[in-house]
Amino acid sequence: MSKKQDFSNQENSVINQSRRSFLKTAAATSTAAAIFGGVAPAFISSRVLASSGEVNVFSWSDYIWPDMMESFEKATGIKINLSTYGTNAEAFNKLKASNGTGFDVIFPTVTNGNNYYPFNLLQALDESKLNVDAVIPSVYESSISLGATRRGERFLLPFNWGTEAVTFDSSKRNYEFGQLSYADLWSEENAGMVTMRPKSALISLLLLMESRGEISTNRLADIYASEEQFNAAMDKAVEFAIANKSKVRLFWSNSSETTAAFKQNGCVIGQTWDGPGLTLQRESNNQFRYMMPKEGGLAWMDTMGIPSGAANVEQAYAFINHMLKPEVAAMHMNQSGYNASVIGAEEYIKPDVKAALQAAYPAEAVAGLWWWMTEPTWLNTAWQKHVDRFVAA
Repeated sequence: MSKKQDFSNQENSVINQSRRSFLKTAAATSTAAAIFGGVAPAFISSRVLASSGEVNVFSWSDYIWPDMMESFEKATGIKINLSTYGTNAEAFNKLKASNGTGFDVIFPTVTNGNNYYPFNLLQALDESKLNVDAVIPSVYESSISLGATRRGERFLLPFNWGTEAVTFDSSKRNYEFGQLSYADLWSEENAGMVTMRPKSALISLLLLMESRGEISTNRLADIYASEEQFNAAMDKAVEFAIANKSKVRLFWSNSSETTAAFKQNGCVIGQTWDGPGLTLQRESNNQFRYMMPKEGGLAWMDTMGIPSGAANVEQAYAFINHMLKPEVAAMHMNQSGYNASVIGAEEYIKPDVKAALQAAYPAEAVAGLWWWMTEPTWLNTAWQKHVDRFVAA
């Protein structure tokens, strides 16, 4: 049975679903397919010949790899023109500047959907053209409350999910799960040897402050209720971050900068995405380790969408469906370190990738994840103000 449904009714019921319940079901990548059954058949649109033989893809820099492109072009005859970005803001601003034109597929973080919708930058997806049954059901359903739908229509389809936690050099630091804390990013021991992304560092600081009883925000849910509450909480985080900024050696904004911080620039510890963190772990034979802090890792979901001004719509559907093949999703997992949202992908991943994922997500770590929340329209401007204060200090 297709998952296509009346989202206008389901959005209200699913919004109360725990985001952590999605990960309890689907985060252990090695067991996702066993829980949800077999793989849906390949699904390629018969309409791809209706327009040009190319598709313009705008993706995160470590999402679409050469073997993925080769397999798509071989299967469909459609050429991929790939452009990449390093932040959600970069992707949004570029699409907004072009009024939704120039690209056929984009990969927004699901909680950013509300930024795109007011400007009509995305088009509603025709799910009759998509193999939605290839998506892990709990991931598909959880995306509704996170921002993938609007006014009863789906605009974003899950592509992958992942976390942001702490990576450290185990040859120099001996942290253990359950003891590692975001406080270690700001310790005197690690002063001058830390890397982080400013926006994430401020969120993790608030989680740290809440765990210490210094603030009370219902695990940060309250700060998204109004701009006033958000600013009040962020002022406290920024004040601390500025006072301790000298402990940070490098800020990063993408995966390549993250790995360079450890491999080339002498960082011993940092707050990183799981992709580069787990890649460092595998490539260094566990010298570098990616681990959830006791306050909880940060969790996110990225999606695929079609811009409103896409020139090659049928090719875009063909591309999205190709990304939903388990063997292609495994190519992404093997090289990026992130978790695919596709049933059966784990059957194709390499043993060391599977082992790294299992080690990164013990049950306690999964239960303690903090999900990035759906963004109100005022949040982007507010966020940038606080990030700029921290970086410029």
